[in-house]
Amino acid sequence: MRLRREAAVSTHIGSIFSTLDLPVDPDGHGRVLAVPAHLRA
Repeated sequence: MRLRREAAVSTHIGSIFSTLDLPVDPDGHGRVLAVPAHLRA
């Protein structure tokens, strides 16, 4: 059950990043990058 939940969260986050045209970068902090992108939208 936990793996299914993690996969769903990962898919959802990927969708948000895609909508904001953010690269999925394991070294970057996506939530921090998402704030300015959201404010520009």
